[in-house]
Amino acid sequence: MPETEAASRTYLRWIGFAVIAVVAIGVVAFVLLTADTRPDELRDATWKLAYYRDPSGRERQVMPRSAATMRFERSEIAGNGGNNGFTASYAIDGDSLEIGPIETGDDVGFGAVMREESAFFAGLEATASYRFSDGQLELLDSDGERVLLLTETEGSGN
Repeated sequence: MPETEAASRTYLRWIGFAVIAVVAIGVVAFVLLTADTRPDELRDATWKLAYYRDPSGRERQVMPRSAATMRFERSEIAGNGGNNGFTASYAIDGDSLEIGPIETGDDVGFGAVMREESAFFAGLEATASYRFSDGQLELLDSDGERVLLLTETEGSGN
């Protein structure tokens, strides 16, 4: 009997260690998955589109009263392309930034505003990295060329 009792205690001890390990792994995973990984300069800011690259590769200033804006939320980018609201997933690693795919509502719009919105969305999806300075956010393609320039809106938190 004493050997069986000792074996049972050893077995229960190992079960206890296993339970503690599983709980610890779960806590670490929860913290990592819910952590806010956005760089400080992107938190709590609304970014307004100022310049975009058109399909011919020329940089264009947005139209007066353009409504093209975006915010980096914890798990997605949300904004307005000018005509339509949109969301997109994103991943940041250092100064690397991957955006997309972009999901829009009804795809409503026409003319110049729709062309500007299409260029905005294309620029977001072409983004490979970013630079931030003095309230301006430059989104760059894989060649390091600027595809979008956004400015922080007044009173947005940074």
